[in-house]
Amino acid sequence: MASDEPSGARPGPVVLRIKLRYEDVDTMVHRFAPNVGKTGLFLPTKSLQPVGTEIKFELRLANDKPVLVGLGRVKAVREPDPANSRATFGLAIELMRVTRESRDLILRMLERRRQMGLVETSVPMPADIEAARRSDFVDTGIRDVASGAVPAAVPQTESSAPVLTAPRQSGPIAVARTAPVVQPLAPEAPRRRRPGLAELIESASGPIATAQAGVDDEVDVGAILARARVLAGSDLDGELAA
Repeated sequence: MASDEPSGARPGPVVLRIKLRYEDVDTMVHRFAPNVGKTGLFLPTKSLQPVGTEIKFELRLANDKPVLVGLGRVKAVREPDPANSRATFGLAIELMRVTRESRDLILRMLERRRQMGLVETSVPMPADIEAARRSDFVDTGIRDVASGAVPAAVPQTESSAPVLTAPRQSGPIAVARTAPVVQPLAPEAPRRRRPGLAELIESASGPIATAQAGVDDEVDVGAILARARVLAGSDLDGELAA
C-alpha cells in the first residue's frame, strides 16, 4: 500500500525560539545591531541546521516577549569552538519575510550599525560579528553597548567674563508700604489781642482826658486872673480871699 505522503515532499520550516538576555527593545537595538544586515541576520544558537534549511525564528527578550519574528533560510553555519568559548557560533539566515514590527526593529538596528561605523553587509557572517565586536571596543570607545555612550574630547576654551544670570524668580514677594493718611488739623480760633495799658486804665477808671487840638499846653495862670478882674469889675480878690 502506497504512503499517503508523496516521496520527496518538502519538509516544513524548523522553528527556533531564541531567548536573549536583553531586558528591553532599546537594549537589544544597541547590542544586537552587529547581528543584523540589510537582507539577513546571524542567530546565536547551538541548534544548528544544514545550509538551505528554512527557519521560522522568534527572538525573545528576557521576559519571554517575542520582538523579532520571521522566516528565513540558512546560508552559513558556524559550530561552537571548544577551545574558545568566546568564539562566535550560530546560523547566518537570509530573510524571506518578517512581521511589520520586526521590519521596523531591523531598520532601527541598521541605523545603529551606521552610528557604530560598521561596514554595510547583506547577511552578517561570523567574521563580521567578530570584527564588529573588536571595532565596537576599540574604534568607537563604547564600553557599555547598552548605553551607547561615546566619550568625546571637550575643547578647552579661554575663560571669559562672568555671565550674569537672570535674577531668581522665586522668593519673598515685596509688599508695597502705604504711608498712613494724616487728617489736617482744624484751624485754630484767632486769639484775642492783649489790651494795652491805657485800655486797662480806661476800663477801670473811665476815659482819660485827651489833649484838644489848638489848646496850648503852657497856660499863664496869673495873666488869666488879671484879665478876669478887669472884665468882671468886681472884687474878685476879696471873693477869692474869703
